[in-house]
Amino acid sequence: MKKILVLTSRKALGDIVAKKLSPRGYEVRVLDNSSGAGPLIKDKKVNFVLFDVELALLEGPKALDTARAQNPDVPVVVTSLIRPED
Repeated sequence: MKKILVLTSRKALGDIVAKKLSPRGYEVRVLDNSSGAGPLIKDKKVNFVLFDVELALLEGPKALDTARAQNPDVPVVVTSLIRPED
């Protein structure tokens, strides 16, 4: 089973991702900060990281750099739900 780590400042977003992907055979773990992500990524306990850009902004680019340093082979996708104001 493929394991996806969702790093997001919005728990509801992580819950939506889990709800959509779990029935398709993915194990989804949601964290609301990047501090617990390092060991999961380093020990290869995840196959993919979905990183919310808002969390990246809150914790700085260092969080993404740390994730990549732990295991450079794990794909990381940065997402955003930020909408430009009309």
